[in-house]
Amino acid sequence: MGLLAEVGARLLAAGVAGTSGTATGSVWPLRYRGLPPTPSRCVAVTLSGGFAPEGKAPLDRPTFQVLVRGSTSDGVTLEQKVEAVSTALHARSTAFTTWTWVDVQRQGDALWLGWDDGQRPMYSVNFAALRSRTS
Repeated sequence: MGLLAEVGARLLAAGVAGTSGTATGSVWPLRYRGLPPTPSRCVAVTLSGGFAPEGKAPLDRPTFQVLVRGSTSDGVTLEQKVEAVSTALHARSTAFTTWTWVDVQRQGDALWLGWDDGQRPMYSVNFAALRSRTS
């Protein structure tokens, strides 16, 4: 299973995101590689490069970004969703399915991205991970 699917599986298991095409209560649809035009409320996981692997240690150091977009009427709800994403992923180890994940760390605080073309508010949260190449 690839990195995006691993992260997505963790967000699904934590109840932060779902597979439905629309937001249902506190569960917002999960997408990969960017935010689609619809639905308004959405969580997306995308790769963001990474760092060189550890020299002799069998560790990869991938990075990824989670984008969270709300509807035009979201206020506190959007910030709560961003916090839920952070809680589901930050400081996790061995919480994923096919790799041995040594650690996942949030890189700074959530970043306000502003408004998209539809005047919907957006945030991003960046993460760096350590995962074993021996799994």
